[in-house]
Amino acid sequence: MLNKFSRFLILLSCSLFLLACAATPVRHVGCYVADPALRGNYMGACQNGKAHGVGRSTGQDSYEGEFVRGIVHGKGTYYWHDGDRYTGDLRNGKAQGKGVFISKSGERKSGIWVNNVLQTPE
Repeated sequence: MLNKFSRFLILLSCSLFLLACAATPVRHVGCYVADPALRGNYMGACQNGKAHGVGRSTGQDSYEGEFVRGIVHGKGTYYWHDGDRYTGDLRNGKAQGKGVFISKSGERKSGIWVNNVLQTPE
C-alpha cells in the first residue's frame, strides 16, 4: 500500500508529464492541409485525403473557407494567432484578389491584393 507522500509524488509526476505533452505540437487530424500553421484539426470536405472544398482548419492559425488539393484557395477567412485576420479571395495560400485585412488593433486595409500585398486600396 502506498503512503500519502508516495501517491502525491506519483500524481505530481503524472501531472508534469501531461503538461509536457500539452506543450508538444498537435498531431493533425483530418484531411491533409498544406499550410503548416493550419495543421492540427481539419473538418470539412476531402478529396484523395486532402482538404478540398469548404472546410475549417485550426492549428497555430485558423482558416475557414475553400481549399483545393490541401491548399487555401478560393474565398475564406484566415485568422492569425496574434489576432489579425484577412477575409476575401485567396490563391495558393496567399491573399490574391479582393479582400479586407483587419489587424488586432482594428486597422483596416481593403482593396485588391496581389501575392499578399495590397495593390489597389479602396
